Parts: sequence; structure tokens; C-alpha cells
Amino acid sequence: MVVVHARGDERAARLGIIATRKIGSAVERNRAKRRIREWFRRASLPPGFDVVVIPQASAHAVSAALLWESLDHAARKAVAKACGAGPAASR
Repeated sequence: MVVVHARGDERAARLGIIATRKIGSAVERNRAKRRIREWFRRASLPPGFDVVVIPQASAHAVSAALLWESLDHAARKAVAKACGAGPAASR
């Protein structure tokens, strides 16, 4: 799950990760968090947004490419919605 909040300023985007024990052991949680942080470094998110990622239990088991693709899709969708450019705006 990806939650995006528009702060309304021009500071760099920020990342928050909520990794619970449902994901698995500490090693698995840390692996999932490292992959999410790497995605965030490579993502080109606009300034002024806070991104909170709550990984699912399978986040540590999927490939990094699949995880990044999923996060990219969810983040683009959430940013578009936060900016008011959702599906209704394109009609």
C-alpha cells in the first residue's frame, strides 16, 4: 500500500515505511525496507509530497524489479490523485 500526501511546499519528497512483524523476521523486514528505500532514491517524485509505504507480507519475496514496478504504478496513481489530475480531470 502506498499513501501520498501533498504538503504544499517545495521541499524534497519524503519517505516513511511501516514494516510490521506480519512481513516476517527482522531480516525479511529490513530487506523489504532496503528495497523500498532504493526505489525511492531512483523514483522521480515531485517535490512537496510525503510518501508512506506499508509493504505486504510478500514484499521481501518478490523480485526488486517487480516491487519497483508496483511501487512506481501506485505512486504515480496517488500523486495524480493528490494533484487533482485523476480520471475525472481527464474527461
